[in-house]
Amino acid sequence: MELIPDTDPRLHLKCEPLNPRNPDFDLKSVLLDMFVLMREHNGIGLAAPQVGITKRFFVLQYEGESFICINPRVVKASKETQETGEGCLSYPGLTVPVRRPTVVRATYMEPSGLVRKHTFKGLLARAFLHELDHLNGVVLPDLLPPETETDVSRQHSGQTL
Repeated sequence: MELIPDTDPRLHLKCEPLNPRNPDFDLKSVLLDMFVLMREHNGIGLAAPQVGITKRFFVLQYEGESFICINPRVVKASKETQETGEGCLSYPGLTVPVRRPTVVRATYMEPSGLVRKHTFKGLLARAFLHELDHLNGVVLPDLLPPETETDVSRQHSGQTL
């Protein structure tokens, strides 16, 4: 398993829901490979479209906590926000300042089909929302102010940032 190129149109598609009890691929194997790939690239989250699968799921791992989030959705987000530079495994070397809620209450399915509710805080809340963006076809360069998009995409395509 590997990351698809940042030019792949699948990164810009809104993903379809996944039925974890009847996937059209080996879900357990894909999830294990995603965790391995994420760790190899020193990431804390990886969404299915980043590996070419246009289904609604992602993995997160940070400070000993691991999550497999299938068909995730935000139930409530804090009014308190923080702007921090975000990176993305699909766009190595690119950091974009993004304002996000500091706490997110979410629901998601586990591979067994069990629905979970969890409150994500701090960096895990940011990672949850970043990966959820991927499932909606939103990638990090989309979050740039319009006046900087051309400069950054030019720099990102083969030149150093």
